Amino acid sequence: DGSRLEAHSGLGSMADQPRYANRKNAGPTPPHTYDLRLRESRFHGVEALRLTPIDGKNKFGRDGFLAHTYLLRGRSGESSGCVVFKDYARFLAAFKKGKIKRLVVRS
Repeated sequence: DGSRLEAHSGLGSMADQPRYANRKNAGPTPPHTYDLRLRESRFHGVEALRLTPIDGKNKFGRDGFLAHTYLLRGRSGESSGCVVFKDYARFLAAFKKGKIKRLVVRS
């Protein structure tokens, strides 16, 4: 519907910096198009979405990415590479209504 939501990925000075997408557990999610599906079980108590590359190829050998709320790093929106949404409840609701099926991460 054209809505915009604030999201971030990565730790510290590597957060939101595509040049660090190759850095496991610190850099942001690698640029790619990802299919979304509900994670098999809750992630730290949150219904998280699993990101799976549409072509089945993991860039830089990195995998296991999720979309979830700000939860592990406080208000800053940092993550170990997952895509974290400031208003995750809104993103998750849109996913559950079938409005969002894929996530494109751009550099």
